[in-house]
Amino acid sequence: MTGSSAALAGSNDFEGRWQFSSSQPAPWADPKLPPMASDDALFKNHPIVIGADSIDGPDMLNCGKTALSVDGLPYAGLFEGGLAVEPGNPAAAPDEAKAKRLAIDLGFTKEPVPTLSQGCSEILLHLRDPNTIMIGLDNRIYSFQRQ
Repeated sequence: MTGSSAALAGSNDFEGRWQFSSSQPAPWADPKLPPMASDDALFKNHPIVIGADSIDGPDMLNCGKTALSVDGLPYAGLFEGGLAVEPGNPAAAPDEAKAKRLAIDLGFTKEPVPTLSQGCSEILLHLRDPNTIMIGLDNRIYSFQRQ
């Protein structure tokens, strides 16, 4: 997304210290496969700290100085499109109505959703509200609260 997404939010809306608050299985996980183990312990003791041009945190979010950019994503684009897919059938056409329902269930209230990309990993950080970011990793959704 371009243009209007710049007015939507900037990286400064993400700046600050974020502490892990919860995780849950992702709705796109194939129910026929065993659930992925959570990384709660990894995130619980290591906050995410976002600066104007840096991000530090656990594992793949420990980038240091890096390029940050913010785009606005529709609900169907959240979590790399995971909300719009049919579990166990990734070839099925994306379902935008389902993505909207699931996004609202997760607490998102309007789209486009400000989404932070950083230059060191593929993890996208979605700003659910001014005090909550969410990421998708290994078929789980992790939530972090602003400190």
